[in-house]
This record gives sequence, C-alpha cells and structure tokens, in this order.
Amino acid sequence: MRRAVTGSCVASTEPRALGLALALLLAFAPGCRDRREADDARGILSAYEAFQNAVPSDRRAALEALANAKCRDAAVCADRDACASYATAMVRANELTAKAKSLAPEDAGGNGAATMKELAIIVAGAEDAIGDAERAEPSCTSALERLSERRAKSR
Repeated sequence: MRRAVTGSCVASTEPRALGLALALLLAFAPGCRDRREADDARGILSAYEAFQNAVPSDRRAALEALANAKCRDAAVCADRDACASYATAMVRANELTAKAKSLAPEDAGGNGAATMKELAIIVAGAEDAIGDAERAEPSCTSALERLSERRAKSR
C-alpha cells in the first residue's frame, strides 16, 4: 500500500481508501445532506398524499407505505412518524366507524349482528381513535410544512 506523508499525518493513496474517504466526505457534505433530506421529504410527502387520496379499501396499504417511507435523517424521520401516527389514528377511526355502522341494528341501516353492549364498545373505540387523530393532526401539519421546506431546498 502506498502512503503519502502530509504534515504530521500519513494519508493512504490507495484507490480504495481514497474512494472511501471521498464517499464519507460527500455523505457528510452539507449540499449532499440537504439533497438527501429533500429526496426523503419528497418521498414522504408523496406517500402522505397517496394516503390522503386512497379509497378506504386501499388506506391500510397507503398507511404502510407512509410509515415505511425512506428517511435517513432523525428530524425527517420524526416528521414522517408524526404523520404516520395521525394516519394510523385516522385509519383506526374510519375502520371502527364502518364496523359500527355495519353491525348497527337493522332499523339504523346495519345488519343487527352486534348487541348494544358490543356496539357501545366499538363506538367508544372509534371515539378514542378520533381523539387520537385530533391530537396527532397538529404535529403532522407542522411536519408537512417542514417537509415541504426541505423539499423546496433541492429545487
């Protein structure tokens, strides 16, 4: 292995070592970090939009895509997670509401399969999920603003 003396340090001139050093330098260079954050923000925003536009039968899959959207920066991941928490609560609220409607008494448009006690439990769960979504929404809204700002940095 060839080495070059530079001041008090010995630097390798081996091509592999130079490649690794260059990769590390680029990975931590501010411009590259901004570009990575912008790319990740773009992916998260796209996944969130897909979730919002998904028909009810596709919402679970869209939620999974949002929750697993690529992120390489802790702040970007925290923003993704804030919106995934909101989306999770929304899906749960919608699913429980639909379940309550389908199991409601026949005179209320349901199939009458649930007892009033069972129906009350389902409705309480839906109300809890709605509350969770209401509490999570402001964090997601703020996260979406930050993600939009990060995405704009790369334009």
